[in-house]
Parts: sequence; C-alpha cells; structure tokens
Amino acid sequence: MALLLGPAGFGLMGVYNSVFELARAIAGMGVNSSGVRQIADAVGSGDSQRIARTVIVLRRVSVVLGLLGALLLVATAVPVSKQTFGDTSHAHGVMLLGLAVFFRLVSDGQGALIQGMRRIKDLAVAVVLGALLSMILLVALVWAFGEEGIVPGLVMAALVSLVVSWHFSRKVKIDRVPMPQAEVRREANALLKLGFAFMATGMMSMGVAYLVRVILRQQ
Repeated sequence: MALLLGPAGFGLMGVYNSVFELARAIAGMGVNSSGVRQIADAVGSGDSQRIARTVIVLRRVSVVLGLLGALLLVATAVPVSKQTFGDTSHAHGVMLLGLAVFFRLVSDGQGALIQGMRRIKDLAVAVVLGALLSMILLVALVWAFGEEGIVPGLVMAALVSLVVSWHFSRKVKIDRVPMPQAEVRREANALLKLGFAFMATGMMSMGVAYLVRVILRQQ
C-alpha cells in the first residue's frame, strides 16, 4: 500500500481507517466482546433454549447497532470531514464508510457467536480467510484506482469479513424458541451493560489513533 499510494496516500488511508475504527468502536458498544462472554456462559449452562435466546438477541443487536452506526456516520459526514481533513471534500468518502461500519459490526456479532460457541478451528479459518480475501480486494482496488479506491476497498474488505463470518456462523445449529419482548430486552441489556466497558476501552485506543492522525494532518 505504501508503494502504491506514496506517503500522502498512505496517510490518507490511515486517516480513513481511523475514522472507521472509531465509529465502529462507538457504535459497536462492545457487543462483540460481551457477546462472547454471554454465549460462553449460556453454553456452559447446557440449556439449549438459553443458548438459542442469547444467539438470537446477539444477532439482532448486532444488526441494529450496525444500522445505527452507519446512519450516524452518514449524518455526521460533513462535520467529520471538516474536523478530520480540514474541508468537506471527503464527506462522500466518510458517508461510504458507513457501509463498512454496518458490515463490520454484523460480522463482529457473527465472530462473537463462533468464538462463544468454542468453534476455535472455524474462528481461525474465518479470520485468516477473511483477512486474505480482504487484502486481495483492497490491493486490487488501490492498484486500479489509486487513492479513489481506498474507501471502496475498506467497504469491500468489511463485506468480505461479513460473508466469511456468516458462512461459518451458519454452521451453528440453535433451537427455535419464542422470544417475548421482555426476554429480548433483558438479554439485550445484559449485552450492552457489559459491552459498555469494552466500548470505553476501545474508544480510548481508537480515539488516540484518530487524534494523532488529525494532529499530523494539521501540522
């Protein structure tokens, strides 16, 4: 990437990636980490209905958070572009990153399911395969379009991650159980309360990376 884009282009990719990771950390609410704990706890209980309820809620929450994260990034694209790049010329790129946030948060939920179910081999294959395919797509788009291929490449990388994780998560068989609203709220609250601590930690690290890149651009 550094050879294809040069210093300025590589820096631009780093800034876009920082915006993406920060939005992902905020919108994700730490559910990918808390989901692993909740599912592992349900699996440890041996209660198949409890496992099914936890999996269903995790999937629903991941989709909802992904949609909210995408909409938030689209709605704030102009101020984010001004703050990050100094003008609004990159607002459309920031909007497009909303798709990457959606795809990645849903993918994170599927990854949490695979890990929580202790399907370690599937998790390892999914991570390696997703990374390999994402790298090929990202490099190909940057090779073909230069800096214009950065954001589409990040979006396609997130989509590949979603497809791969969904493929492996479908191998997990769960029972069909009724899901009353009270039960959904209870499970979702447990996921979000635990996930908030993970989100705070993620925001610190991603926020620092974002601020460093903004300072470098300004100076």
